[in-house]
Amino acid sequence: MVDGVREEGTTASSTALGHERILLDLDTDWSSTPPINRLPIELLLRVFAACFQPARPVNDEPKRTHRRRKVLLLVCRAWRDVIEAAPDLWTFITPHMPARLFKLVLSRSKHATLDISFYRESYHYNSGLSPDLAPIDLLEGNSGAEIDDDDDEDSEPEWLVGDEEFIPATWSETAGTTIATEAHRTRTLSLFYDDERGQYSPPFLNALFRGITWPVLDNLHVDLYEVESPDACPAILRLTETHFPRLQHLLLSAMVFPIEPRMFPRFRSLHLTGPATQWPSLRDILICISSALQLEELTLCRSNDKDWFHPSQDQHHDLPPDTSLHLPLKLPHLRSLSLDANNSDDLTLLLNAFPLSPLPNALHSYDLTNNDWHQPPTNAAPLSIVDAFFPHRAPATMPLPIPRSVQDVYLCMDQRMGEWVADIAGFSANKRHPDARERLFLWRAATPKDVSSVYTLPLAIDEILTHFSDLPITGLTFVVPSLHPADGRWLEIFRAFPGLECIRVRGEGTVVPLLHALTPERARWPCPSLESLTYEVYQSSAQDAQEILRATLDCFRARAECGLPPLRHLEMGVIFDEPKQVTLAYGGDTNRDIAQLQKLVAGEVVFEWSSRR
Repeated sequence: MVDGVREEGTTASSTALGHERILLDLDTDWSSTPPINRLPIELLLRVFAACFQPARPVNDEPKRTHRRRKVLLLVCRAWRDVIEAAPDLWTFITPHMPARLFKLVLSRSKHATLDISFYRESYHYNSGLSPDLAPIDLLEGNSGAEIDDDDDEDSEPEWLVGDEEFIPATWSETAGTTIATEAHRTRTLSLFYDDERGQYSPPFLNALFRGITWPVLDNLHVDLYEVESPDACPAILRLTETHFPRLQHLLLSAMVFPIEPRMFPRFRSLHLTGPATQWPSLRDILICISSALQLEELTLCRSNDKDWFHPSQDQHHDLPPDTSLHLPLKLPHLRSLSLDANNSDDLTLLLNAFPLSPLPNALHSYDLTNNDWHQPPTNAAPLSIVDAFFPHRAPATMPLPIPRSVQDVYLCMDQRMGEWVADIAGFSANKRHPDARERLFLWRAATPKDVSSVYTLPLAIDEILTHFSDLPITGLTFVVPSLHPADGRWLEIFRAFPGLECIRVRGEGTVVPLLHALTPERARWPCPSLESLTYEVYQSSAQDAQEILRATLDCFRARAECGLPPLRHLEMGVIFDEPKQVTLAYGGDTNRDIAQLQKLVAGEVVFEWSSRR
């Protein structure tokens, strides 16, 4: 967490801290305050930085940093003076700030390097999350200007042009010019897609990038999913060593701008996502990547969705100096790999460039996506999601590696924008241990639009039992259109994974068969380590809901009578088509059954019956 404190020794704060001059300026009785205030200034500032400065600015929300800093500013005058005098604590800024606050934060950062982010957490997601996200009122007698500018956090920035109520506003040329003025000291620049306000206009992008050199920029994130006049954009931003001499981390989403080939050896992370029409040839991009020997993270996602921008002309990309491609690529530091192909030729080339079996020593996680899964007829051999990547593999072979550290298996089957999509993912821990939970792999296969799939839930269950039954799986998640095809398989699943601690299911149907399979009978004690159960079912009648509730109560009453430990978390959700079904379902002994369930669970019980309307 101390990464939030800058290492540049030339900043004003570093000089001040080196001589501990700030201590002499504090108009307070330092020794009479709590022990934290007797820490050396250097350590105290590291504590403050850990409280509100993000370790990875490109992934954080600037308003959250601002509000957390405000909390510490209001603790006492001593803390306020220390924070206000430290430029390194004012370096994470956003143009979404009101202009007065933006200028104040910019002035307090003095000459420190900046992290500038256009990320703005949606209103729907930043309300009610935690106290530090709530607006803070200043105490009476405190001047807003003295604390941090009397800012109105909900006011609109002055650099947005247009009426947002009817059409998305756009960032003005003035906004681009203002930010470009700080290019000489900007370390991170993140232009996020914002579906609620703030499209990026060509005048804004032109002022921000054309002819501008970013001498210390280390991390660039540009997402142009929604952009005004997209045809004008490709000529504006060209990533060259002259203009971006220190760039190491690059993310381009929805539009892949030209990248000078000699920049690749410097990259440590590279994420390219966008329509194939905007890319150089995949062969050329792989030749360039072959020189990126320091690369640690790589995403290549070539979409066939040409409706993103309606580009009228292809971009001009520089060709690599060496036109020979040597496979497989040798990237010794690569630890995260994500490959997304939209046709079989691309998929074959990518899998030859990055062979996964055996799993490279440095590779910690990988994602594979095939958006063009042409499935065989239903009378062919049983289908596997592995076939989406290796359609000609020999029977009983498994060319995709499964890390031995997988503990949680996730299955999702859904229809998205006309495509039938199936996901199988593996995680290092289940939902009960979120701090240790990392995704280790993802297999995603999608049929072409409007093509039906023959990959069914029973086939997916067979695949999970085949590939994971020899691993110590503690978590299992099914998110499927219908749970009915699994009704007769739960006992088989629980026998294959006796160490399950966390079970989550969601889909149309009922969980009564699942609950019966969890109920002890004679010498059968299924899932003795179970700690958490979450289910959410759709299109249920009031009678179905009452049956599910009674089965839940009977199941955990029987488990308690057998001496099995109680759950720590139980979440029950039933969604009805009509509101009147909710009222009908609450009849009878519903409240009594819920009260009894709460006594059988050692932790949290969440109960929600609702309707779609």
